Amino acid sequence: METVTQIGLRGIGGSRTSDVEEARAARHRLITAADVHDHGQRWLCDQLPSGGDVFISIDCDGLDPSVAPGTGWPQPGGLTGVCDAVNGGIEGSGSECRGVHVGRINLE
Repeated sequence: METVTQIGLRGIGGSRTSDVEEARAARHRLITAADVHDHGQRWLCDQLPSGGDVFISIDCDGLDPSVAPGTGWPQPGGLTGVCDAVNGGIEGSGSECRGVHVGRINLE
């Protein structure tokens, strides 16, 4: 794995300050939900790596509960439509999606 891009970070609780500092020190790309809301999905697609293999892991906690009611940590202001945008961004980037993982779904 060459790069890690995290999309949709928001709220407090799941990450300690040291977790964010370590991710930045490892040169992970951290994109908040507010960044996506401010700049739009086309901007988000432009932030994705291009020309390589991509593995997508979706943590439902980053999605807005209006589109992911099964999230274990429902907070307003999450992402909506981001999966379509990321898929479109990968298709236009010369990258190839090698796998997808969806996590943190509360089935109760």
